Amino acid sequence: MEQVLTESQVYWIHRAFSITASILNSNNIPFFLTGGTLLGWARCGGMIKYDDDIDIAIHKKYKDVIFNDLKINFSWMKLKVVKPSALYLKVKWEREYDDNQDIWIDLTFYDDEGYDLRKSKRRRKYDLPSMFPLIPVQFSQIKHNVYIPSNFDEYLGEIFPEWKEIAVIYNHKDNKKSKVVLEIERHPELLECLKYHFK
Repeated sequence: MEQVLTESQVYWIHRAFSITASILNSNNIPFFLTGGTLLGWARCGGMIKYDDDIDIAIHKKYKDVIFNDLKINFSWMKLKVVKPSALYLKVKWEREYDDNQDIWIDLTFYDDEGYDLRKSKRRRKYDLPSMFPLIPVQFSQIKHNVYIPSNFDEYLGEIFPEWKEIAVIYNHKDNKKSKVVLEIERHPELLECLKYHFK
């Protein structure tokens, strides 16, 4: 199993996540870790070594607020909010330097019924009553609170069956074409986080 991100990219993605969490928290926008990011927190308290992005979920009523009203807040911190489609947003660095290209924060959105708005994830439904209240947790060495669903264990079991026993490894760099399945018991390195040190 190879680490996907360079040491420099590990720094820049954590820095972008820290800023994003700070902006969302200061504007009272609830968010929670989802997908591989939640899986990473559950396994090692941070980002798993073979992941290459950050995934957080937010109610759809905040999408326009983030894209329009808070765009300047991100820009002050040298980040930009981009809209790859009408269904989700990405936070990226404004300028490419120090190996910070090809990293991003995915802001995914769900509706009142708990359905993920992305077409590829449309069958994913959050059980909202059991997910709230959200729980503040430490993610790696990030200085700002991030949040997980109250039922994170159950939720992970729905989207990643057998997540405690096996790891399914894939990433965006090869468009998720190749997947490797490993048993965690035989590969304890799968429980190691990417190391982030705030500069």
